[in-house]
Amino acid sequence: KFGNQYQAIVKLNCIQGQEYAGHLCLNQKEAEKSAAQQAVLAFAPQMATLPPPLSKDPAKKKKKVPLTPQQIAEKKARQ
Repeated sequence: KFGNQYQAIVKLNCIQGQEYAGHLCLNQKEAEKSAAQQAVLAFAPQMATLPPPLSKDPAKKKKKVPLTPQQIAEKKARQ
């Protein structure tokens, strides 16, 4: 706390303990958000190369195509 303002630091233990400090803010929650935003900004280039997240919507999941009798026989033969 600096006077009537707050500053937070985010430490990423999963990335060699790198730390990111946020801006001075009027409350602790905003200071924490600011520090987290600094960490996100630092990794924005790497995050941009990641594939999109998989959908958790069950309606969008791939449905299994039923096996044909021939595929069932081949599967049983392999076991």
